[in-house]
Amino acid sequence: MNNKLEERGFVEILPNPPKLFIDLKYATKKNFTNKQQYRFGQCYMRDEVARALHNVCLELENKGFGICIWDAYRPLSVQKNFQAFVEDKRYVAEDSPHCKGIAIDLTLLDAQGNYLDMGSDFDDFSEKAHHNFGKLDQAVKERRRLLRNVMENNGFEALETEWWHYTYITENEYDSIDIPL
Repeated sequence: MNNKLEERGFVEILPNPPKLFIDLKYATKKNFTNKQQYRFGQCYMRDEVARALHNVCLELENKGFGICIWDAYRPLSVQKNFQAFVEDKRYVAEDSPHCKGIAIDLTLLDAQGNYLDMGSDFDDFSEKAHHNFGKLDQAVKERRRLLRNVMENNGFEALETEWWHYTYITENEYDSIDIPL
């Protein structure tokens, strides 16, 4: 529990297998920086985003899928650390909707909670990660399309350079914050 985040309108997302798993990559060394960026593996996002994500989970569960969250709220100081590793602003911006609590990185799982092939790894900063990358087998294209359609149907917008990244479209104006995890 992070009271400072909760006071700002954030909620903690808890796993609910098999439809929702949490594997926060930046709470481990298994990420593109090879360094742990968060002390704790707690998953937070704005309340309105969590409600939309709940609908995503229900829709995907009805189709025989689950999700795994790789990243949600990210402190601004962590975002700034990322810029030392990736200069290409298509992948690491100076400011990120993650720092506002309105973005999520996720992937599809099968009904048993197993990862599905999505055509590239998480944080693959190459053309393979782009939504329009054409050199994928048909099953991967269909899974990417399914994830995108369900996310967009529930108020999220895709980032064209990262098939796993979605930002919730909100009328609320949120500032980026730097509350540690």
